[in-house]
Amino acid sequence: MVEKRTKKRTGKWKAVLAVVAVVVVIIAIVVVAGFAWQEKYDDDYFVSDDEKLVIGMNDDIASLEDGEYEPGVTYLVYYYNGDKIDSMKVFFAYDSKESAAVANENITMDEKGWATNKKLNSKFIVFDVAEDQYDILKTEDVRKIIEDMKIAGTLYEPDVK
Repeated sequence: MVEKRTKKRTGKWKAVLAVVAVVVVIIAIVVVAGFAWQEKYDDDYFVSDDEKLVIGMNDDIASLEDGEYEPGVTYLVYYYNGDKIDSMKVFFAYDSKESAAVANENITMDEKGWATNKKLNSKFIVFDVAEDQYDILKTEDVRKIIEDMKIAGTLYEPDVK
């Protein structure tokens, strides 16, 4: 009788341990996938569409970062829904992953009151922009800025296939 109870308990514990092991493996996979997954950015991304408006500026026009870590191109990306700007990101684009990594190590958030977060993604440093930097803008305001920059010849537009 004692032997049956011990086998029953042992069987239950094995089942519980098996379930716990499976849950731990699933959590580990989700965590690793979350850290490994990064949105991929290329020239096709930096084109205005029905979800975002993009202002591109080469280093002659943009002045968000002065000095040796200045990006070749700076993109201001406004994400919108209808006439409301929902969020904004600034992308510093470099020639290579290596130069972006060096710049990322040396660019601090200290004097960037306009940004709330900074992360490295391939050859880009991506900044999340503070809401107070875009909350008064409407979609039409940004479209007008883009149009004015096109007319002035100051809008950088990537060559898209």
